[in-house]
Amino acid sequence: MVDAIHDRMQGVLGRFALLIGCHQRINRSYVLRGRQIPLCCRCLGILVGVAFAPLLVALSLISCTLLVLPLVADGTTQLCGLRESRNWLRLTTGILFGVAAPNILIRVARYLLSYGIFHSIF
Repeated sequence: MVDAIHDRMQGVLGRFALLIGCHQRINRSYVLRGRQIPLCCRCLGILVGVAFAPLLVALSLISCTLLVLPLVADGTTQLCGLRESRNWLRLTTGILFGVAAPNILIRVARYLLSYGIFHSIF
């Protein structure tokens, strides 16, 4: 039973990884029950954060912006070769970003709707 659930979750996460374009590098992924989780730590964190975002919908725009900054700093310093990020940091910054991003998108959509931006397009 546990193996069937594990296999099913691996399949679902694998398809999600392909959908979002996750690189799935083994050195940037966790291993569970001897098998690689088919999402890198950062994408896994974003997915977890998005799952919890509805619980934190009352965050201010400033709070959301502050939650995005650690991912931007971590990703940028790693991309520039200044340091190599650790998986726990990728997971943590991904969770923070995953909580903030839907809240920011909701605010932007409300703003565009309130000023009739979408009305002029359609």
